[in-house]
Amino acid sequence: MKVSLSEVLLATRLAKLRIDFRQQVPIGPYTVDFLLKPNIVVECEGLVHSSRQERDQTRTFWLEVHGYRVWRIPNYTVFADPISIAKMLRDAQRDEDENYSFGLMSEQ
Repeated sequence: MKVSLSEVLLATRLAKLRIDFRQQVPIGPYTVDFLLKPNIVVECEGLVHSSRQERDQTRTFWLEVHGYRVWRIPNYTVFADPISIAKMLRDAQRDEDENYSFGLMSEQ
């Protein structure tokens, strides 16, 4: 499976912060961009996702029903500030008691 430039950039920042993660992880019928232990799914969203919102919502619903928290992060956000994104994910990973949600965002 192809990995996008935003995924490479985010993976580099996650690794520098020593965040426990895996890339391109199969979960049920889907393959997610990142899985952070124990249950955080991160999807880097490119322009193609603006035309697949219904499909992405179905995917998000399935993952959430199965106990995952899904962060959909637009590529432009990763490119603009990968360090802050990685730190937010680190904080979410550290604090499972809080409800973190990035929500479904579209490219503008």
